[in-house]
Amino acid sequence: MGRRNISHETGKDRYLDLEKSDLANANLALAHLESTIFYGVHLEDAVLRCAHLERARFTGAHLEAADFSDADLAGSSFSQSYSRGAVFTIARAEGVDFSFAHLNKASFYHADLEQANFQYAKLRNAGFENANLGAADLKWADLTGANFVGANLRGADLADVVGLTVEQIRSARGYEKAKLPQPLAIEIETRPQLDPH
Repeated sequence: MGRRNISHETGKDRYLDLEKSDLANANLALAHLESTIFYGVHLEDAVLRCAHLERARFTGAHLEAADFSDADLAGSSFSQSYSRGAVFTIARAEGVDFSFAHLNKASFYHADLEQANFQYAKLRNAGFENANLGAADLKWADLTGANFVGANLRGADLADVVGLTVEQIRSARGYEKAKLPQPLAIEIETRPQLDPH
């Protein structure tokens, strides 16, 4: 199914290569797949809950509705992946590269996304409720309809994003320390916040 790259110096596995494999609907919960190559892999509706996927490469993979809940994803790459409706609830995804990924309707509820890269990502109607987006890079991302209720945006770069509204920003925490598009920053300063009570 996959190929292993063997170190000739030590004889030990360096990484598993699953490029272009068909793993749709697979159950990989709790699996140890650190540094695995998933280029172009089909993992639609797959279960990867609590999996160890640090430094894994999902570039161009098909991950529609895949479940990465509570997975360890630190340092991995989902760049250019097709991840519509994927679930990253409570995932540890510090420094993950989501640039150019298709993440419409994905769920990042309570995920740790500190310093993650979402440049040019499609995030329409994605859910970031209570997620940590501290120092994350969302430049040029499409955030139309995304939910930021309770999310931490301290230090996040939201310059030049598409579809972001004052209401979305104000539902988050730490937005005062985020880099916002200039028109939105001015609107927030000049438009009083309504008292919910």
